[in-house]
Amino acid sequence: MVAVAWAGLVAWLLGRGLAPALPSVPVSDVLSGESLDQAREFRGAIRVLGLLSQAAALVALVVLALQRQIPSPGQIARLSARPVIGGAIVGAGLALVLYLVRLPFGFLVWRVGSDYGLLTLGPGTWILDGLKGLLISVVVLGLAGAAGTWAWARFGRFFWVAASVVLGAFAVVWIWIWPVVVSPLFNRVEPLPEGPARASLERIAAQAGVEVDGVFTEDASRRTRAVNAYVHGLGPSRRVVIQDTALDRLGPGQTEVLVAHELAHVEYRDPERGLLFALLVIPPAALAVQMLAMLLVRRRGDVPPGPLVIPPLALGVAVASLLISIPGSWLSRQVEARADQRSLELTLDPQSTISLQRTLTRTNLQDPAPPPAWTALFGTHPSAVQRVGLARAFEADRAGGGHAR
Repeated sequence: MVAVAWAGLVAWLLGRGLAPALPSVPVSDVLSGESLDQAREFRGAIRVLGLLSQAAALVALVVLALQRQIPSPGQIARLSARPVIGGAIVGAGLALVLYLVRLPFGFLVWRVGSDYGLLTLGPGTWILDGLKGLLISVVVLGLAGAAGTWAWARFGRFFWVAASVVLGAFAVVWIWIWPVVVSPLFNRVEPLPEGPARASLERIAAQAGVEVDGVFTEDASRRTRAVNAYVHGLGPSRRVVIQDTALDRLGPGQTEVLVAHELAHVEYRDPERGLLFALLVIPPAALAVQMLAMLLVRRRGDVPPGPLVIPPLALGVAVASLLISIPGSWLSRQVEARADQRSLELTLDPQSTISLQRTLTRTNLQDPAPPPAWTALFGTHPSAVQRVGLARAFEADRAGGGHAR
């Protein structure tokens, strides 16, 4: 509870005053009729499957953290004989178990997405993507299991301090290497060629005073019809990525608005803000995870726990991550709303902003006004009715004599 309260305070401190007021427009101003029904049916199904997948993973972790029959006494002895290697084996095993538990729900998401025409990847690509994700999880959780077992024995009650340092360093490295190591495993990423999109980006970047070196496009159309763009990476690895679906489906004005939004994230150093949030909330969360793991270890009666401390730690990390993501999502919504506002200021084109939101909602099968509880807990972006409302307010302000910063 203290860790979550601290995360809420950090999110408020980092996000206060960022976002403009977000007036809403009627849903029918964004999407209506059969398209609205289809989008709500699709997103409703995806929300349910996501919650069921999360619940199944948590149940699996609870069972593994509490049960005393698996591994057998002989397996425990072999794992404990070489604790660090044993921790790596347990961590890798957890990755496999979680993959298998989530697999049915991932399959249903793929089927639903394919049935609604949003996903274009075939079963072979879906299976290969899953295996790539499994391999990454096995490596990451295997290393985490080895490090966690060693640190638990080495630092004792100060385990959380060492864990905070390691997790903070991992967060920095992971964000840094993701664009250049992990993302290319799933999509072909190439420099954005000369053309209208590149010209718009360079013009808006100059207007915003932003230097952008890494501008890329990725072949998202091999997997989806959804339209998107994003910024990720740190320092020399930072990339602005515009999906080929966006280049194919959006008009010039819409593309400019999309580009301006992503450049606003660069201008305001939003990736660094998100990283700072993580670095500030990791220490109390690590202490909470350690306390939970100690309780579970005592309940199991494992003395010394050795590699078997990894399942309780994994359960603690899963619970802490889920709860801390709630204030993290609030902070993300503030950051995204400010980027929307800055995009309007850079393009001075609220009509293209409104057109873009309608296109994104229709093409990506987005619910323009998700349930308020869902948005409060998990929403990382303002809803489409709010984003269109912001554009309408900006347009009215300009018509009434207001001016952008």
